[in-house]
Amino acid sequence: MNPLAEDLERYYNEAYYRRDLKAGLKLIQEVLGMVTIGGLLISALFVWLPGIGIPITTVAAIRVIQGVTQCYSQLDAEERKQVRGVVRWLNGSINLLD
Repeated sequence: MNPLAEDLERYYNEAYYRRDLKAGLKLIQEVLGMVTIGGLLISALFVWLPGIGIPITTVAAIRVIQGVTQCYSQLDAEERKQVRGVVRWLNGSINLLD
């Protein structure tokens, strides 16, 4: 199992703030780059806050998760939490605090 999958299991009940998701999205943009994610997807993620039902294609979500999985182990603890929040949001399973 990869480190991201292990941490998702380990921190199953972890709660996230909107700021965690915004920081995670920004981090993913920096790490993967606009070409990998696609300008439209990342723009949509930054304009509309998570939780209000913006449509994201399965293919786009899979690409983001695959890209993040490759560099996840190089991130610090706070960045890992932010990335886990985004991955959970993309999977539709998130505990979001205000």
